[in-house]
Amino acid sequence: MAATHLSIAVLSLDERDRLALETAAAQAGLHAECTMCTSIEQLRAHHELGHLDLVAYWHERAPVPAEDVRHYLATLDAAPQCLLLADHVRPHDYVRARSLNADDVLECSNIPHFDLAIRRGLHYVQLRRKLHEARTRLQQSQILDRSELDTSDDGDTSTSVAEAIDRALRTDRLQLVFQPIIPVDDDAFESYEVFVRIRTEDGYLMPQEFLPTAARYGLMPAIDRWVVRNATDRFIAEQAARNRTGPALRFFLNVSAHTLVEVRAVETILKIIARARPRPGSFVIKIDKTTILSRLGVVKSLNRLVKKVGLQFAIDQYEASDSHLNYLDHVTLDYIKLHGDLVHGVDTNIDQRRDIEGIVANARGQDIGVIASQVERPTELASLYRIGVDYVQGYLIGEPSGELDPYAGGMAAPA
Repeated sequence: MAATHLSIAVLSLDERDRLALETAAAQAGLHAECTMCTSIEQLRAHHELGHLDLVAYWHERAPVPAEDVRHYLATLDAAPQCLLLADHVRPHDYVRARSLNADDVLECSNIPHFDLAIRRGLHYVQLRRKLHEARTRLQQSQILDRSELDTSDDGDTSTSVAEAIDRALRTDRLQLVFQPIIPVDDDAFESYEVFVRIRTEDGYLMPQEFLPTAARYGLMPAIDRWVVRNATDRFIAEQAARNRTGPALRFFLNVSAHTLVEVRAVETILKIIARARPRPGSFVIKIDKTTILSRLGVVKSLNRLVKKVGLQFAIDQYEASDSHLNYLDHVTLDYIKLHGDLVHGVDTNIDQRRDIEGIVANARGQDIGVIASQVERPTELASLYRIGVDYVQGYLIGEPSGELDPYAGGMAAPA
């Protein structure tokens, strides 16, 4: 990759911040001219001297208020990219970034270890490859101790998968599939969970093959936006084709923790769904349990917003032990989706049956629907019917498909 030349204005009172950013850019194979600016006048003078690519605002040590920077950048015909820099990124930093009209938040606590993450303005995957190469060279020269390197699946395989994701986003090679969620009793909705795959020359990359890499490379918000946008388009088209006859559609949409902490990404997702003018209950935002436990404050805010605009809320990977955790006191749920391990073998394990019975009883008292996932055997299905779950989902019921067919039953191996 040809070296990328950057002109960066660093708004900070600490010279070390400029040196840290300059060093990180150099180690990433970038030629960066980093200039300290301690006032709007200096920023203006730097901009008038020539092309300015990026304004790095270090909010812990910023010499001028964010509002002044925002107002100045708004006067420019072609404003440079603006980043909020922080030693440790916390959820409220994304609120600060929004007030600054910044494109992203950049965590710089690990800049000496070259964990730079600029997600806009530069080709992110190519930058990450450069970082990996730089860290490999440093490891070999023993400049850094191996313990300081993040070697968890960050080599050639991970990089090639990241490039496949980036290419799929740019060339529209993602594909939606829909897995039916069937009600035990009558329901006014025909429900599906929405999943995403990547089309390749050899077939498909499945979610478990690329989502962990997408999370590591900061690509989850882009994937989530693509999924929501295309699922909403499909919803609008299907509803029009049905001519308002038969059951209404309900889509369960998964939103990642990486998207939740980006205020703009969440706002974009909700605006996209609003285009469909859905009736209440047509879209369900589904969050996995780990996200709720690790980001309860952010999830609470999303939960309030989702309910306010008429969407529903679901928790994934629910287990019997979760009944004793108080995080459920802070979010208003419409659905609980049982962990697959709790469902597998429910036909032969009396303890699992009792656990599910307890969850169903508690959920019913709070008007929460219970979904049994990963149902694969007829005997499991029969047990779940007797227990009284509200919905069932799994390959016995129907495999994920590009078509919306709630009765595509029959045992099917995972595609």
